[in-house]
Amino acid sequence: MIISKFSQYLLLLVIFFTLSRCASKKSIDEVNQKLKNCSMLLNEKNSNQEYSIGKVDSLLKINMLLETQNKLVANEMLSMQKSIQDKNATIHDLHEIYSELEYSKNEMESNYERGQQLINSLKEETFQQEQLFDSMISKGEVDPINYSLNEGRLAFHCPKQMDYLESYSVIGLIADVISNDEAKSILINKIVELDEAVDVNKLKNDSILVREINYYNLIELELDEASNKSFEIRKMHSSNKQKVNPSMEGWHWEVKPIDPEPNQKLVLKVFYYDENDVRNYSLSKAYNIKVKIRSYRFLTNLKTHFIENTEWAMGTIILPFLTFLFGRYDRNKKKKST
Repeated sequence: MIISKFSQYLLLLVIFFTLSRCASKKSIDEVNQKLKNCSMLLNEKNSNQEYSIGKVDSLLKINMLLETQNKLVANEMLSMQKSIQDKNATIHDLHEIYSELEYSKNEMESNYERGQQLINSLKEETFQQEQLFDSMISKGEVDPINYSLNEGRLAFHCPKQMDYLESYSVIGLIADVISNDEAKSILINKIVELDEAVDVNKLKNDSILVREINYYNLIELELDEASNKSFEIRKMHSSNKQKVNPSMEGWHWEVKPIDPEPNQKLVLKVFYYDENDVRNYSLSKAYNIKVKIRSYRFLTNLKTHFIENTEWAMGTIILPFLTFLFGRYDRNKKKKST
């Protein structure tokens, strides 16, 4: 009985032990399975973490690229803003130029109107003079113009050397003579009448223009400067257009060089009027004038130029000269100290 109970207990113990082993094995398997699951979860989390890190790196790189692009865009915006400011300044300058042109246009229109009024006034005056002249002819007070072709000599003298800002006489006349020497002699006498202090011998040796010329009764001489503002030309005779006769007035200009440029030019132009009172070109002659500046004139002009161009004088002459003097003084001082 005792053995039977012992066997029963032993059997129960074996069964319990067997069951315990089975339970333990099952628990171990479950634990292993859980460990495997945990390992898989950890691997998955590590993989996700690595993916997230890679994604963060990509985002950081994208952010850096965006910052670079933003800087480039900002620089481009600054450049565009500066370009717009420059264009606005240019537009402003163009508006100012346009305003000046508008003002000049208005001035020109005003001058044109005044010129037209002056032309109309001159036409009216000429018409009245022609009527008066015709009336005088009809009354026998003057002789009618005989429009027959005549021959004569044009004699003209212009100094080829002039002093700056000094006045000189330029003389022209028509001589009804055959010889060039006669025409030249008549011209010299005319010059002496105007200026008794003139050197006659110098005049005889000077170049005097003598030309054979065909004309009717009316002839015109003009004296012009080749370039603007080179000479001041003052007409001393009453009219450029004159009737040729022994007592004719002739042509006399007072000419003054007002440009210190040494090589200047005057141009003589001769015209005649035909039987229809139409102006026709006859000849022209260019005179090369050598302009000289006297010493006192040079100093006066230099002073005037300095006063009128202070900035140019300071930058071009005075400052470099002072720099040269200071450098020389500094070098001498260093030599003495050594």
